[in-house]
Amino acid sequence: MANIENQNRCGQCTLCCYLLPVRSLNKPANQLCKHCVLKKGCLIYKDRPKACAGFRCAYHQMEKVSIKLRPDHCKMIFEKVNDNIFFGTQDHRFEMTEIAKQQIKNFGNQGYSVIINTNGINKIYLKKGDNAQDVKNEFNNFLIEKYGRTHI
Repeated sequence: MANIENQNRCGQCTLCCYLLPVRSLNKPANQLCKHCVLKKGCLIYKDRPKACAGFRCAYHQMEKVSIKLRPDHCKMIFEKVNDNIFFGTQDHRFEMTEIAKQQIKNFGNQGYSVIINTNGINKIYLKKGDNAQDVKNEFNNFLIEKYGRTHI
């Protein structure tokens, strides 16, 4: 398969520095972090806040994956919530890409429900047998544990 990277480093991707909120830096979602240099990375990486250090980009964790799924290419950041749910943050400036749609479907086929956030609005793609309210509750628990809140 072409376009496979063996080590999924961030490369020129800095989408998390734009999409994700970081309370300790007073950085809202959908605004570039003042410590980010586009296509290069974080100027304070070694001393970055816990929210940044604790973020686990699914692309970065995968052993082998198409570069087309790197967040700056697919316009979506995926994060594994638990053994049942993946969470995606979509870049609101773009329509959902075909590769992102395919990845959501792949997660469903692998036994995960997927929650996609676009500009503060969540959409849930349930795997067969999952209940929407149960998935919402699991996701809220994740948000409380990781970010101290129940909303994006």
